[in-house]
Formats: sequence, structure tokens, C-alpha cells
Amino acid sequence: MSQLQLAKAVGYADKTMISKIEKGEVDLQRSKIEAFAKALRTSPAELMGWTKTPAYQFAIVKDEEADILTKYRLLDDYGRDLVNSIIDTYLRKDMRLYPYYHHIAAAGTGFYFEDIPVDTIEAPEMAGADFIIGVSGDSMEPTYSDGDDLYIQRAQRVRTGEIGIFLVDGTCLVKELGPDGLVSHNPSYKTIDGTSNIRCVGRVLGRVKR
Repeated sequence: MSQLQLAKAVGYADKTMISKIEKGEVDLQRSKIEAFAKALRTSPAELMGWTKTPAYQFAIVKDEEADILTKYRLLDDYGRDLVNSIIDTYLRKDMRLYPYYHHIAAAGTGFYFEDIPVDTIEAPEMAGADFIIGVSGDSMEPTYSDGDDLYIQRAQRVRTGEIGIFLVDGTCLVKELGPDGLVSHNPSYKTIDGTSNIRCVGRVLGRVKR
């Protein structure tokens, strides 16, 4: 707010009086205290220093900020937690929220991808990652273990030697694409024949580090 804007808000013809008050050349007129407090979106007591209030509470709140605050106060606990989480994630530039598929990949038989609910998870940002998927089982040990979370980039195909997420007859697995099929890093599991009904869901970019 400029000196002229404040002057007009409290009833002065120009900014001269505002300038003098700011410089300490004249005192604020008692009859103007309420007008100044209203213009500066505070209370007379806070304006004059009659109450001990943290300095940040004296900041001028813009109309759009007041509207956001009003909406925030209408939220339930879940809504406020969600908003707070989004704000915290945005302020932490190295973190972001990802769609999260719970531990469904890499088990010996896997789970049906369509039956898994999608949640959200906060994780360090990984370039190219579209979502995170959880590992269940030991078929990809020692590369990936049960309980690991993996960054996934959506892809309809991966190159031979790359690790991807595949739907095999509707079942979700994390495997390496080999020349003859899908390869497990755990030698206890056999290679899945490449002639099976296989569809690539995405490319594994790496493990989520906590």
C-alpha cells in the first residue's frame, strides 16, 4: 500500500500527513486510530502496540489470501492435513507427491494391477518418474527386495536388459526384459517365456531413498 493509498483510506487529501507520521514528525491522531487499524487490517490495540502480538500478525492480508484462509477454515481435519501436505511438499523443492501403488510387484505370482487402490506418497523428486510402485516378494533380489518402493516411468516397451513393470496375464510383476522373456534376478525363479501374454506398464528408474 502506498502512502497516497493509505492517506485516502483514512480520510486525508494527500500523502503529506502519512509521510510526517512515518517520520515521527507528528503523532497519530487518536481520532484516526480506528481508521488506520481498519485500513491496515489489524486492531487498534495491535496498531498502537497495546498488546503483545507476534510481528508476523501485523502483515497486511490481501483479499485473495483472506479468501483462501476462509476456505481453509471450512475444511475438516482430513482436508486441512491434505492442504498442509501439499504446501509442505511444494516448499520442499526436492520433494513431491507421487501416485502410489501399494506393494504389488515382484512377488512370485504378483497381484492383479486393476485391483490395487491408488494412494499418494511423498518422495524425493526423480526426473521422469510418473508414479511409485511397491515391491512384494523376493524374485528380484538382490537388486530389489521385499518392501522397496520403485520409481516408474510410464512406457509401453523397454529395451532388452532394462527392468520394467509388466502385466503377465493380468498379473503385475517387476522383471528384467531378457532376449527370451522376463528374467528374475533371484535364480530360484524361472524366466517367463516371452510368448506369454505380456504387456509393459513402465520402466523402473530406481529405488526410492528415504
